Amino acid sequence: MKKLLVLLLSGFLSFAGGVKKEKKENREKILRQEIVVVAEKTRVPLLSLANSVEILNSRDLKRFQSQDLKEAMFLLPSTYTPSYNTHGIVASSFIRGVSSSRGLFSIEGIPLLDPNTYTLPLDTIPAFFLSSVETVMGPQSSLWGEGAMGFATFMSLDNEPTSSFRVMAGGMSTLSLEGKAGLSQGNLSLKAGYSYFNTAGVADNNRYKRNSVYFSSSYSLSTINFRPFVIYTNQLGYIPFIMRGVPAKDRRARDKLLLASVPVILKFRKIRLTLAPFYFRKTYTFADPNDPWGFTNSSTVVKSRGIFAQGEIPLKEGFNLVSGLTWRRENLESKNNFRINYLNLTPSYLDSWINLVYRNKKLFLSAGGGYSRSSGYGGKFSPKIAGALWLGKRAKVRASYSKGLRFPSPSQTTGLWGNPNLLPEQSEGYEGGVDFFPLNGLLLSVTGFNTKFTHLIIFDFPSWKFANVGKAEIRGLEFKASGSIKNTLFSLSILDLSAMDLVKDQELLRRPKWLVKFLVSKNIATRATVSLFFIYVGKRKDFDDQTWQTVENPAYYLLNLSAKYSLWKGLRIFLRADNLLNKKYEDIFGYPSPGRTVYSGLEFNF
Repeated sequence: MKKLLVLLLSGFLSFAGGVKKEKKENREKILRQEIVVVAEKTRVPLLSLANSVEILNSRDLKRFQSQDLKEAMFLLPSTYTPSYNTHGIVASSFIRGVSSSRGLFSIEGIPLLDPNTYTLPLDTIPAFFLSSVETVMGPQSSLWGEGAMGFATFMSLDNEPTSSFRVMAGGMSTLSLEGKAGLSQGNLSLKAGYSYFNTAGVADNNRYKRNSVYFSSSYSLSTINFRPFVIYTNQLGYIPFIMRGVPAKDRRARDKLLLASVPVILKFRKIRLTLAPFYFRKTYTFADPNDPWGFTNSSTVVKSRGIFAQGEIPLKEGFNLVSGLTWRRENLESKNNFRINYLNLTPSYLDSWINLVYRNKKLFLSAGGGYSRSSGYGGKFSPKIAGALWLGKRAKVRASYSKGLRFPSPSQTTGLWGNPNLLPEQSEGYEGGVDFFPLNGLLLSVTGFNTKFTHLIIFDFPSWKFANVGKAEIRGLEFKASGSIKNTLFSLSILDLSAMDLVKDQELLRRPKWLVKFLVSKNIATRATVSLFFIYVGKRKDFDDQTWQTVENPAYYLLNLSAKYSLWKGLRIFLRADNLLNKKYEDIFGYPSPGRTVYSGLEFNF
């Protein structure tokens, strides 16, 4: 591992060291990077922030033809997304070692929370529908409410009045058809899209299919703007049920997801008010044709109705106040043959927040807190504070502190294995870092972080019920380097991670100690773009579902390639090659991952 790091750093530094000092506009271009919302619930330039934020824009999503949110997050620094050997079932996504079940995902600020599992199937959200994906690290319940224990991810839908079509085919009998059309006329703009994805798995020739549609619009009347949107996904995949030794063919799981909202934005002078009623529905069914008695059949329906409201008020020069709330009422029904049935459970949740932001050319400060309340568990306050200071024009120091919480899910408090005396899970995290601009067009960043989790809810075998018996600590050191020089874009991230179960005094599963990612993308002339993506995943603990023992999963590295060539105005052909070196590896122990897989396609923008 040390030799690999030395090789990568040497190559990177020699590349950067060969760069001549260019025009001042290059540094200004870096300082004007994307405006982000996720960190402070208001629009702030990325490099002003004190928190660690990662952002994928539309160019990043297209660079490797990402098919869904899982593939998009694969590109993020310090993010590991282990999955079984096909689409349709993702073990989890670990952002700095925090699993996706203890983070919060949202679309246009509307939370995608399943009160039964607290997980979002990352395959269900087509990347083709998104214009950006923002992720802020660390506990974020102070602004995003319960569920945001370790991070918060904010997805924005593409609502630009442009149209495009993309078709892709290739390995594992993959076929992808995607199209979206935009229209703008006066104060009205419309956008609609469709995505179809069909591919096979590595094992047992199980197929995965997904159909998705979305619609968004914007209509302005003087100081009022209406922005309704709806997104729907229907996906069919398979589950390696119980053990990998049991044939998984035809054990099918179907996920359906629907999110609809009608945001109304009112602007009065410099005040911005947002009101967004929303409806969320997620259904999950599992059936096995080889089970004539229906013993393994199950059905779960989750519904959520609520409202999001927020006000942004500029105060004195440099100060901005943000305050708001999200209220939602859930309805959960689950039926199966394991005596874990939930009928008409209707918990309600209230998340409110207030955040004061101050920013000038040298200093950034934010302080605030959130109050989360559940109908069954009362309320809890989560504070946050963050600050950043520029040291001259070439360096910035930053630090942040925050807390998070997650209320027990109905499946953990009711039924045969439920425990009505459970307490909310809690987290407390802090980080500190330094950002450097040693050369025009180059950014270097070093960050240390620590997050502790208490009252974690796990299944307690002695009592045969869920219990607050879990404690964990995740800490690490992260190095990042990125920039754009001439026609070349590059980024490097190195994560040294320690994720420990403090009760068992052992490593948490599927968290690699070392995670290295390197991306370089080169524009050749005016027609072609070639991108290479390298990832090294270090050794990590895993679970053998045949022996029921903890094992060590070996390290591996991959090299992916993407290339585009412009044939005509808006018409491009592209090539994508995953695992170019055909490495044999297993993200999940016992489930071989795909070898070299090549795709090609056509993209037309108009």
